[in-house]
Amino acid sequence: MRLKSIHKTFFFTGISMGILSIFMFLIGISIFSSTGQNPIKVRIGEFCFAFWLPFLVIGFLLSILGLILYLIKSSTK
Repeated sequence: MRLKSIHKTFFFTGISMGILSIFMFLIGISIFSSTGQNPIKVRIGEFCFAFWLPFLVIGFLLSILGLILYLIKSSTK
């Protein structure tokens, strides 16, 4: 990977993780009251609730890191 595009990679990965965390939260909410015969559905809801906040925080940090790297790169030109 080129060093010139590393800030784009961090930024877009962070944005993608943030969007994924929102979807995980919505899936967790929709499956929260599910009491069916399908245990896979219940496990997916548990995993969504367990990991939506870490994905949001890591995505936010990666986006900020990408912006900082971009600002450093643009200020050194």
